[in-house]
Amino acid sequence: MNFDLFILYLLSHVENERTPNSIFYMLRGKKSSQAIQDAYLFKLSPYFGIYPSLHKATYENVIRELENKKLIVIDSSQFNLTKSGRELLNQKHWFSSLFWNGQEYHQMDQSFHQKLLLLCQTASHLSYRQSNFIPIIEGFIIQQEVRKHIQQIRNSEEDFKPILKEVYQLFSQLTTEEAELYSLTLTGVGQVGLSSEQLAERFDQSVHVIRLKVKSIIHQFLQELINHPNSYPWLSQLVDDNENDKLMKSTKVTLNYIKKGMNIEQIVHSRGLKRSTIEDHVIEIATKDRTFSIRDYVSLELEEMINQAIDQVKSKRLKKIKSQLPESVSYFQIRLVLAKPNNIIEDKEIEDLNV
Repeated sequence: MNFDLFILYLLSHVENERTPNSIFYMLRGKKSSQAIQDAYLFKLSPYFGIYPSLHKATYENVIRELENKKLIVIDSSQFNLTKSGRELLNQKHWFSSLFWNGQEYHQMDQSFHQKLLLLCQTASHLSYRQSNFIPIIEGFIIQQEVRKHIQQIRNSEEDFKPILKEVYQLFSQLTTEEAELYSLTLTGVGQVGLSSEQLAERFDQSVHVIRLKVKSIIHQFLQELINHPNSYPWLSQLVDDNENDKLMKSTKVTLNYIKKGMNIEQIVHSRGLKRSTIEDHVIEIATKDRTFSIRDYVSLELEEMINQAIDQVKSKRLKKIKSQLPESVSYFQIRLVLAKPNNIIEDKEIEDLNV
């Protein structure tokens, strides 16, 4: 039930606004401008992409379980929490004190985790003069990067003590339970890292909870290394800045065209893409770059009109907002206004805006 409660908590942010599936796409880190915008719009950014391996069947089983236990009521594409569901969330739960920053770290957390595991394994074996071992990470790129770091460490003539010192320093930021949990994922001389399933059995928790807890630890590590790189001269090198690129590749191309002064029609013609695709790119840019001006697409007067409609309907559903506006106002313009910082609301959440 622990994982179910976590899903219920996320659902509580989007009732009457999005469908239950919106939370699934958010946890998986769906690469669409709408999912990204919704994460910002409904304050779900911390959870974006923190569970990319979540299966749809598993998620649907959780939704059915919540419905069977009368914690939520689903009516067509809408759903609501029941009184019992709301009361359940009033209690403090296992996820209350955990830290995630999915919007910032979801593109880099997996590779960082793999590099850290392999670096610890390599440092452990080489410290004992054991150069023959099977790497726990098979990816060639990860192996090459760790090999480069190991060579730099050897050239420093400091052996592996600095690495161990920095690892201990990172662990000191964790709670006792977190430190024990993550230490058991590490492989070294005399220890084989445990899988999520083995950790779940060891701690008597569901595998989903374990995976989310480990992800929280990884995000804590990343935040510490990014905020204090000088305190971790070796481990901070495992964080690849290129992996923290906030915009998707195709969106960056569109942004370059915008910077050249091209309008949407010109970009559509130049790139050979649908207008809706280019509009999605503009929405993503507006959502992620808070300095981006929407004035080329929405006048100040129209923005005020759209904001009034949003206040009237008290909803972030496009159809409801558009019903209060002239026919000439497009969904694209409404979405751009919704991307503005002042329209991001507390305790609301996500879904695919299929209107």
